[in-house]
Amino acid sequence: MRDYLCDEKDLNETLNYNLNYLSEDEEEIEQLYEDLKNGINKYTIPTEQVIFNTKTGIFLLIRELIWTSYSLGMPCEELEELFSKGVKYIDSIGYNKIGYVWMVSFVSLGILLETSRENMQILINKMDEEKADDLLLDYLVNSYGMERKIQSFGYEKEIPYKYILDTAIVAQTDRNKASEMLKEYTEKKWLKGHSDYGWTTAHKEPGYYGLWSFESGAVAKICNLDDEQIKTSNRYPYDLVHYKNESELNNALINEEQRLTENANEEYKEGIVLNQSLQQIIPPKYQSIVNDIIFDYENISDRDFWNKYKLNQVWYDLEDFQKERKKGILGTIIVFVLVDMGYVLQVDYKEETEEYKDKIKNYWDTQNVRLARFDTGNDQEYYAWIPSDNCLEKMYEVKIVNVGKE
Repeated sequence: MRDYLCDEKDLNETLNYNLNYLSEDEEEIEQLYEDLKNGINKYTIPTEQVIFNTKTGIFLLIRELIWTSYSLGMPCEELEELFSKGVKYIDSIGYNKIGYVWMVSFVSLGILLETSRENMQILINKMDEEKADDLLLDYLVNSYGMERKIQSFGYEKEIPYKYILDTAIVAQTDRNKASEMLKEYTEKKWLKGHSDYGWTTAHKEPGYYGLWSFESGAVAKICNLDDEQIKTSNRYPYDLVHYKNESELNNALINEEQRLTENANEEYKEGIVLNQSLQQIIPPKYQSIVNDIIFDYENISDRDFWNKYKLNQVWYDLEDFQKERKKGILGTIIVFVLVDMGYVLQVDYKEETEEYKDKIKNYWDTQNVRLARFDTGNDQEYYAWIPSDNCLEKMYEVKIVNVGKE
């Protein structure tokens, strides 16, 4: 057992259950392709969509099998076949469908397993096809001696992932300090940074199969950091970090600091012409983005909107998004996008807000601000600093609740 918070019996049951379902689903895929070839459609939706949905389900099974197997203490080499199979299904279903967090995990796993360049190229192609803009992904790819066609200028999820990339930057000049940062990231920042995923309380839920920060392991391996202090951590994949040492990895940062500086100094187009009242609560840096969201919400197709703003991470199927849209969810979508952009902080409703206040960035320069909560009506809480003199009470359907002054 590598994760002492797991129940060994439950892990074995999950493992056997998922292996059986994986075998059955792969047989089902073969039959579906045969049906497609013969023009047979047994479902109310097109067979092609059934195939896509089944492949997505298979990827989720594989992902869970990898985490379960590692938590259970199985040898690292037994993950290699599962990993390659997972890459195969990522190739079929695409980056946006699996989501940023799991792509980071898979790229990191590829580095830890020292996977083939063919496997890594598939992952790179999926990122590029869907224009993933993320400096950490770029760094991981470059460390493997490979390149993306897309140049990134920011983070898809800045908290907590910027910190692990900062660790790699520090490692260039001070590996001892970087090792301390690695420990800080693994033990404190990583789990809190995923409170919006419910990870901080996941171990209390039935069926818990472990949570592993594979990207922290990948950075430690790339930078050759001292990880003895976190050797027994149930979040840090120590065995995988030390599993192989055959590939030449390179801590070659691709001007991340320069790109971020360029991005920070960019002259942002101010104004939300489609709803000027929102300028009271949306900083100039994000106003053109919000204006685009409002325009796209009314002018592009549901599918294009769902894909463009990566809403599959919230509404798993397009149909679910379309049902919710009928209720009016523009404000909620703006909040979700601003979470990804780093303006709004999302935390689980069970968490103490005070612990996270120092993580909320203030984008209002010298203005007096107060803490506001955006009430979207779900089981998460969303916070941002807004000007104290703001009198706006709603952003579309989302209530703006005053929390307090800075």
